[in-house]
Amino acid sequence: MLSGQATFIKDTIDSENIPITSDLEAIATLVELQKLLYICNIYIPDRKIFTKQHLKDIIKQLPKPFVLLDDSDSRNTSWGCNHTDHRGQMVEELLEEETLILLNNNEPTRHNVSNGNFSAIDLTITSINSTTIFDWQVLPAYSDSDHYPIGIQYQNHLNEKKYSTKWNLKNPNWELFAEIIEFELNQNPLDLNPYGNQLEIDSIVRKFTGIIIEAANLSIGLKTHINIKK
Repeated sequence: MLSGQATFIKDTIDSENIPITSDLEAIATLVELQKLLYICNIYIPDRKIFTKQHLKDIIKQLPKPFVLLDDSDSRNTSWGCNHTDHRGQMVEELLEEETLILLNNNEPTRHNVSNGNFSAIDLTITSINSTTIFDWQVLPAYSDSDHYPIGIQYQNHLNEKKYSTKWNLKNPNWELFAEIIEFELNQNPLDLNPYGNQLEIDSIVRKFTGIIIEAANLSIGLKTHINIKK
């Protein structure tokens, strides 16, 4: 029996349930946007024993492209936790073996109010080999839950955008740009381990990219263009 899992779809969007056979608590939904997208929610409480094969069996039942929303209390330093446990190691191996993309950006997704600790245990995994069509972020408010809400924007119609943004390179402050990057790297040094696995390397790249983009936002800025069809 499920513990209150649900997927809510706007009534103006066509969707249908996809049957999933598993010992785990998993529900899947087909959402018909301009392109089909399969969404699967998985909840695995601490008391539930599972293996990597359980997750692989679910993935085999999901047509592509899919997004997997995983709340399995899997902790791994590669996605922002302060330690790596057995579950986190299994999920890390799953990502590598199934060639999946983790959208998390190392931000904490849960706040344990009893001890004040933060963790990143709500994972968003996709089969789509391009993180540029997703905008993933942890939202600031979380009401009576100890999990923060996560906003995921799926850009399934990028070619029809009426507006686009570009860096405003007319008057950039390159000195400030360099100072911000230097400050951030001094405050939060990157662990450039040459023997790290692919997931750790991806995490470092995302972190460094975030530093560069933040520095550019503050020292260069963006400008909006209107795309006019001719």
